[in-house]
Amino acid sequence: MNYIVPFLSLFFVFIIQLSSATANGFCLQTYIVHVDLPDSQMLSDQLETWYSLFLPTTLASETDQTPRIVYSYRNVFPGFAAKLTPDEAKAMEKKAGFISAKPDDMPLHTTHTTIEFKGTITGDRKSPTVADFSARGPNYESQGILKPDVVGPGVNILAAWPNLVANNNTRSNYFEMISGTSVSCPHLSGVAALTKSAHPDWSAAAIKSAIMTSADVMDRENHPIMDEEHLPADVFAVGAGHVNPARASDPGLNYDIAPDDYIPYLCGLNYTSREVSRILLRRAHCSAVPIIHEGQLNYPSFAIRLGSPNQTFTRTVTNVGVAVSSYNVEVVAPHGISVVVTFETLNFTRLNEKSTYEVSFRGSEYVGDTFDSRQGYILWKSAKHSVRIPIAAFHL
Repeated sequence: MNYIVPFLSLFFVFIIQLSSATANGFCLQTYIVHVDLPDSQMLSDQLETWYSLFLPTTLASETDQTPRIVYSYRNVFPGFAAKLTPDEAKAMEKKAGFISAKPDDMPLHTTHTTIEFKGTITGDRKSPTVADFSARGPNYESQGILKPDVVGPGVNILAAWPNLVANNNTRSNYFEMISGTSVSCPHLSGVAALTKSAHPDWSAAAIKSAIMTSADVMDRENHPIMDEEHLPADVFAVGAGHVNPARASDPGLNYDIAPDDYIPYLCGLNYTSREVSRILLRRAHCSAVPIIHEGQLNYPSFAIRLGSPNQTFTRTVTNVGVAVSSYNVEVVAPHGISVVVTFETLNFTRLNEKSTYEVSFRGSEYVGDTFDSRQGYILWKSAKHSVRIPIAAFHL
């Protein structure tokens, strides 16, 4: 069974997978339309109106009154998804502000027949694998933060559907077989909810850390997770690994981040005080905080630029496992890079006790002008828990 990455990041992005349809003899296909906004401060209701102005009046639109815009993008890019004929998509090119209209070529796997239960097939030894349309890293906007975070189920998922789906037996249902982030995100949201129910006092960052550090990197045959080409999937395809709901509730150690810890991080990305204040919904002053390198955020992963000077970052872990416990470090360094951790062992005597360590990366020289990526990990292991964080080293 294939899987797709859900982007669990500082900013969540949801991409809707949409289908083709036929209405009144006209072939309607879903197009992703990219437009230029006349005003970046447009409100949501204004966006809907602006997007609707791009829809041309044709024989198909006059004959079929079905709403054409099926999704409006607000965060990924300015634009919308709409069911159009090829002629309608072509006609939009004359509209002021139009940038592009491309068919949604990500297949939507749907069923229009009676769902008949014939048993569950289990035991696929190659499961999980990463789907070809699963989004890959690196994180161009914040290159010191590894993306994706994790992978989860997202291909051929039986999911609820807002519109009735008729089948050949004249029956209708509200379910479809769907692939994409739209059905992958609920899996991860459910894992987060389960973890939160087990630990009501944990922050969102602590829950994300638990999901990432407990993720699986091997398939059912105990081989590295593969991609769509049947090759080992790299860190920019799987992130920390495939989500493991059972282990996420008992990760052993957590890499927590307090809300105020994001302020020096955001200011370090050259956001203005006004922009940071909008994110926080309260006043923030970048001049009043010590700006940090993005790699210094207490994130459960590392992303290192090849060719950069020697770098040292700190990480703080919180003991959420066994009160009295010791964790020994195991380091697998990316090729050509020296990774040095200040402590070989972390000792704890009580729950919620914190311990801070430093990680130094040296020897990351790179000569060339092509993309290159290498990977490794740091593993803290106790008698009961294994806490793994990935390392990505790359050159764009």
